[in-house]
Amino acid sequence: ETIRIAIKLKVGSFYDPKDPRRDVSMLLDEYKQNRSRTYLHLGIRYNWSGGACQPNRKTGHLIVVKNRIPPECEHILLEPPLTETEIAQHPDRVVSPSSMDDRCSCNFSVWQQDRKLSQVQLGGCCCDCCHVLGCNLGPKFPHVSNANQCLTPALFTSLCRLGYRMSQEAVEVITRVESLEESWESHVPCERESDEGLRGAHACLAN
Repeated sequence: ETIRIAIKLKVGSFYDPKDPRRDVSMLLDEYKQNRSRTYLHLGIRYNWSGGACQPNRKTGHLIVVKNRIPPECEHILLEPPLTETEIAQHPDRVVSPSSMDDRCSCNFSVWQQDRKLSQVQLGGCCCDCCHVLGCNLGPKFPHVSNANQCLTPALFTSLCRLGYRMSQEAVEVITRVESLEESWESHVPCERESDEGLRGAHACLAN
């Protein structure tokens, strides 16, 4: 929808950086069907009018990370709540649930229950006890309804961990030293250069 609006307003056009001959809708379909892909890479050519030699011609690269679960992560059990140490110093260090005393206002800890929950079983609730006591209602993680603005500790932790997993590759791409541009992008000929080449070819044919 965003792409359609941008094109309608003539803000710019979109292309597949790997192969600009392909319609961008093909790229979107592939990303939608392959849930193992953690990000979508689109090229943007700003300004609707003007040739390749226009001084205001600008291009950009859009990296999209969606809030979706790859197939290999669908069966992950509910993980421990995030800690300051894990966030600030050791992102790969997971604290054991037995060492946590993370309870909601009703003095309930979902991590200390015998019933093992998977993250995809989490619904929109107001506190952790709802997840296992019959009130785990509505759309399930990670597509919990925006109408519920109360994130339980379990739901918040799962969303944070999913965001970390899904954004790792995208962060590596946008922070690398090399340019995001593909090699062909720096060799796009100016329109007047193409016109001069055509005139030269026509002159040779005429002679």
